Amino acid sequence: MHSVTRFALVCCLAPALATSFARAGIVSISGQMELLSPAPPSVYSGMLESNEFIRVYSERSNVTLSSALTVNVVHPGVTTTYQPQPPAGGVNPGTLAAGTVVNTYFAHFDPIGEDMPGTVSLTGSLTLSEDILGLMVFKDGLNVTDLAFGAPGTIYGADPLHPNRGLEANGGNGPPDTITLSGDFHTLTIDLVFAGTGIDEIRVFATPEPHSLAIALLGGLLFLRRERCQLDRRG
Repeated sequence: MHSVTRFALVCCLAPALATSFARAGIVSISGQMELLSPAPPSVYSGMLESNEFIRVYSERSNVTLSSALTVNVVHPGVTTTYQPQPPAGGVNPGTLAAGTVVNTYFAHFDPIGEDMPGTVSLTGSLTLSEDILGLMVFKDGLNVTDLAFGAPGTIYGADPLHPNRGLEANGGNGPPDTITLSGDFHTLTIDLVFAGTGIDEIRVFATPEPHSLAIALLGGLLFLRRERCQLDRRG
């Protein structure tokens, strides 16, 4: 009887624990950010609009890079994207080595309407318990990493009529966007000044933490399974 009760209790708690584990790397958000959990079904242009919030969510966990990956930002400090996209891949670029294991997170801002008059300014911060290894902030890099690092089931992309996605990198057709990576590599602050069309997006690559919660949950489930089997044999 007690084994059955414990088994039922874990079955009830497992979904909540799984959700908490999926968000475990996100310590806090502040400013004009909104945390989504689970990941939204779509962040395609026009599907998740807001003039008030930068939406953030966890994408994937424990993905091993099959090859080296160049990202746009790796160093701490302030990076302003108000300049043409350099051939090297970004304004503060670096390379994540093949074999690196990463968790990914996504920040998305899509203002209301296809051609917004005036400007919208938003500022928010995302703090992770994990070290931030790098950021993908420009359209080309986002496009090529959606499949491998985007949330399963989430639709990504931009309307072909307004194909801009990522941060401002056109050198003069819009106000600058600014991102700040803290010296301890745990906090990303985003300052967006949006005008015109398109969507602002950032993909965050971070180092996974030890999976203590997952290991504990697995151990508990195995223990209860063993007791359940023993109970069935006695019956």
